[in-house]
Amino acid sequence: MPFLPGIHKAVCFTECVWDALLHHIPRYSEYGVVFNKDIVHRQGGGPALYARGDLVRDVVSKVPDSLMSFIAPFDPDSVLSSHTPLEFLHEREWRLPSDFTFHDSQIEYVLVKTIDDVNTFVDRFGTDRIPLHKYIPMEVYRAVKKGWP
Repeated sequence: MPFLPGIHKAVCFTECVWDALLHHIPRYSEYGVVFNKDIVHRQGGGPALYARGDLVRDVVSKVPDSLMSFIAPFDPDSVLSSHTPLEFLHEREWRLPSDFTFHDSQIEYVLVKTIDDVNTFVDRFGTDRIPLHKYIPMEVYRAVKKGWP
């Protein structure tokens, strides 16, 4: 976790709403894999623990290591990192402080940028591994949003 002292690794997930996903894409990617959060929870994951930057700074040395990977600073005043406000509440983040393992059958959906990407993925992986109905092209979502505000 780059804004916390020490080295604390985690696999990060979001359960953001669709509109927030459009804000999420420029920072991360238009490609993603959607899982049921029960799978993440069963492997030891859970919701991130949002805490004010000044509180994180003041108590971080007392936080048990088992919690560190879950801490997500809310720091609009840039207390933790000068000139870097941290405001990620819209991500509704979940964290898993270990590797994430899954089977293709546990994939709920695959987010891709375009309809053409669906064809590329199907050609590469086939529909036995990831059925066609599990692909969601973000260009389709953007078109629906534009035409249906």
